Amino acid sequence: MSARVWFARDTGFTADPKIQTLGEEHGPGAPLVLEEMLALAKLRDNGGSLTTSYAMLARRAFVTPTKAKRIVEQAACAINGYEPLIELVEHGPKDFTARFLKWTRWQRKDPTGAERKSRQRERERDGAVT
Repeated sequence: MSARVWFARDTGFTADPKIQTLGEEHGPGAPLVLEEMLALAKLRDNGGSLTTSYAMLARRAFVTPTKAKRIVEQAACAINGYEPLIELVEHGPKDFTARFLKWTRWQRKDPTGAERKSRQRERERDGAVT
């Protein structure tokens, strides 16, 4: 088993009106499709972008590839007057590349106190001014 990679999940994720709308229209698989997309974007570590097939996303989220594709396409559109969740960079019949528009909101890159202290010690050890 490879090393685990963790990503943040907002405790209000399913309370977000866009997520609720997707869930109401596509069922409980919709939030899981989006969570799996967040996980794939975190693994790629490229500013919130991901590339995958609808079949792979469907397997990860326990939905059909057709349903996964519909959810992804709707997440790329304005939902109830709110801006889209993602931008579809490339969109084919079997796979896609997407980017989360508010990646920093979803995955803040705020280091913990221990990480900040470690960096400070490294700077001090290297003779840099703190």
